[in-house]
Amino acid sequence: MGGSFDIYELLPAFICAFVAIIAVSLLTEEPDKAIVQEFYDVQKEM
Repeated sequence: MGGSFDIYELLPAFICAFVAIIAVSLLTEEPDKAIVQEFYDVQKEM
């Protein structure tokens, strides 16, 4: 088909991906404080 009809295939995929990302981030536990501190230390160096 092409044209504006392509969005009808992409929109459900984006919505499903968005819901999956939110669900996984809410269901997994936080990283250890040592990992978070190492991330901020490396970020400060940049």
